[in-house]
Amino acid sequence: ATGYELEVTANRWARLRLQASYGLPETEVVDFYPMSRAHFAEHLPTWTNALNTTTNETHRADLQNTLSSAQNTLDQAVEGAPQNNSVDYTASFFAHYTLPETVMKGLSFGAGASFTGKRYLGMFNGDEYYGNSFYTLNALLAYQTRIGETNVRFALNVDNLLDEDEPILTSYHWGFTDTNGVQVPENYYFLQPRTFRLSARFTF
Repeated sequence: ATGYELEVTANRWARLRLQASYGLPETEVVDFYPMSRAHFAEHLPTWTNALNTTTNETHRADLQNTLSSAQNTLDQAVEGAPQNNSVDYTASFFAHYTLPETVMKGLSFGAGASFTGKRYLGMFNGDEYYGNSFYTLNALLAYQTRIGETNVRFALNVDNLLDEDEPILTSYHWGFTDTNGVQVPENYYFLQPRTFRLSARFTF
């Protein structure tokens, strides 16, 4: 796997700090499962014969599912294909501003966004399948002061500010298709819901 990553921090103005990053991963299957491929090819005729001759329907179904699953695993690791779960890109941006002392000494706030491109989820019948891209917004409110001889910073972080709850697709089922012959989505996960975190830091 190779790729490019860029990070920039700008402190051009006294009270404003800008941060941005961009990642462009490049992944490629080189030689996955060489011994497994050889083993599968060597014993496939024996397994196929057992599949065709068994009279136990339960055993037949189990063996068929096992062989199909193994074949799918090898098919997903074709040399030159992207690695499963690799994303198109990642990017983020955050701005943090500290108010002038004449307005509110020690008060600052910030906001930003993070982006994740579509995720490669496999190849079925020669077609590449991807998950959905998504983004989240985050915010920060902070107050820095002194209590006696101690520097104190209070911060309220809000993650997933818009409470994005779209399911994030992570895989397609190798054995099931819809009426149009398209693989059926199988697994998802949800982003952590809007979260508030209050913290305090004391510097002695």
